[in-house]
Amino acid sequence: MLNLSGQTQGGLKQGLTLTVISNTSPNPISGTFSNLPDGVIVTVNGNNLQASYEGGDGNDLTLTVVRNPGSYSLCLRLTQCRRQPGWPSKRAIA
Repeated sequence: MLNLSGQTQGGLKQGLTLTVISNTSPNPISGTFSNLPDGVIVTVNGNNLQASYEGGDGNDLTLTVVRNPGSYSLCLRLTQCRRQPGWPSKRAIA
């Protein structure tokens, strides 16, 4: 289990990547923390962080600041959607 805590002054900048484990071995990290599966978004002090076990140079555990997952809207009928404030300008979904 991984216990995340910390202090920040204000929100962290979207896209900031924090390296939790810098794996110096050429091998990938074996397994995951029970409460931190790959790709999960966790909230620490109001900051949304997405976990990746393939971060850094490809085999590190990183946490990247992402938007609030609840702030995205999805419109399935694209011909009838109107762009809402805060929506990405690109049409492709990453």
